[in-house]
Amino acid sequence: MTTPSPPPQRPPAMIGPAQITMGLVLMLSVSAVGYSHYAQVRDRKVMRAGVERDKERLRLIREEQKLKSSQLPKDDSLS
Repeated sequence: MTTPSPPPQRPPAMIGPAQITMGLVLMLSVSAVGYSHYAQVRDRKVMRAGVERDKERLRLIREEQKLKSSQLPKDDSLS
């Protein structure tokens, strides 16, 4: 009669310093990704606000130029 083989051994679970290190690395990685996302969203909003400000400034400049050109007296004596 053959003796039954013992069940396969599981590798030992992480304990002590290994768990702490793994937890710290995981937290640091998640924090880095979260901060990068936040910074990218914030930068995009700031850049978009700059574009809107520039568009408004250019619109005002064009409006002023139209107003000035319409107020200039037309001098027909030169032609």
